Amino acid sequence: MEVRQLAGRTYFALTRCEVDFNQDLNKLTLLPTYYAFGCEYANRGFILDRDDAFKLIAAIEKALSAEG
Repeated sequence: MEVRQLAGRTYFALTRCEVDFNQDLNKLTLLPTYYAFGCEYANRGFILDRDDAFKLIAAIEKALSAEG
């Protein structure tokens, strides 16, 4: 099987992310919106446990604060 490399940007810019917290289930729902091919698209979103959501937020903060 041949591995093909994509030319150019391999991600789409996140434009917004709505967050909903369900206290009864102790879960977070993230509903991201991103910009691609000249249009803004909404995603179905995904559900995270509260602890996993905090780990994700910490990883994002770390990535954004990295000096490069």
